[in-house]
Amino acid sequence: MSNVGPKTAMAVLSALPADELARAIAGKDVTRLTKISGVGKKTAERLVLELRDKLPIFAAHQTPAVGSALGAPRAAPRGGLADLLESALANMSFRPAEVERALSQLASKLAQDEPPALPLLIRDALAILAK
Repeated sequence: MSNVGPKTAMAVLSALPADELARAIAGKDVTRLTKISGVGKKTAERLVLELRDKLPIFAAHQTPAVGSALGAPRAAPRGGLADLLESALANMSFRPAEVERALSQLASKLAQDEPPALPLLIRDALAILAK
């Protein structure tokens, strides 16, 4: 997403649980989003505008049992959850090399029988990329 860097993304993910964030975006609740530190009215409106179409994909992968929906873990964790994480980071304007670095450092988490939910993986990836 344009003009939303890792610091703002981390603030958003830390301020609201994934399901509440999804509800706020789906409900176009700009007021709720502006209560997050570092998110003003324009940024909140941009979040709603750019993320509301992506909610069906996000909602399908926010449960803790993501691993069971994806089948057995892969030796090189690509596809499914890894692709969603890669897409999310690319949409936040990270360069391919940065995305690859984050994915490689999170490979062990992605390969677990029950990997963490997508919002937690995004938070971890942003923490890696913020260094």
